[in-house]
Amino acid sequence: MGIFEGTGATEVFEVKSLPHSPEGASFEVMCHQCGRAQKITLEWNQIAAAAMSPQTQRLPVDPVTRLPWQYDPQERRMWPQIGCIQCRTLVGPSISPDEAARILREGQMAGLVRVQ
Repeated sequence: MGIFEGTGATEVFEVKSLPHSPEGASFEVMCHQCGRAQKITLEWNQIAAAAMSPQTQRLPVDPVTRLPWQYDPQERRMWPQIGCIQCRTLVGPSISPDEAARILREGQMAGLVRVQ
């Protein structure tokens, strides 16, 4: 089970999948610092970039913060640098390339993402 289906790899982020939309895949993330829940939407182009091998591709950039995603080569996981809307603690959950590919396929099957 991956980060987008329960507790995170580091056991500090609680994440719940929300319905996908044409804008991207959305998740509800609980801040481990203040406990506030917030909705995070990862755009389809970010998910597609995360599905590629991070060693051969540039990491996605968050459109709001304009910060590149971080990557942990040992765990082969990456995460957006998104701050909690209340306390500003980073709440961006991690995702593996396999999880990103699965989410992208779900979006394609639902007709939300055009195959290129």
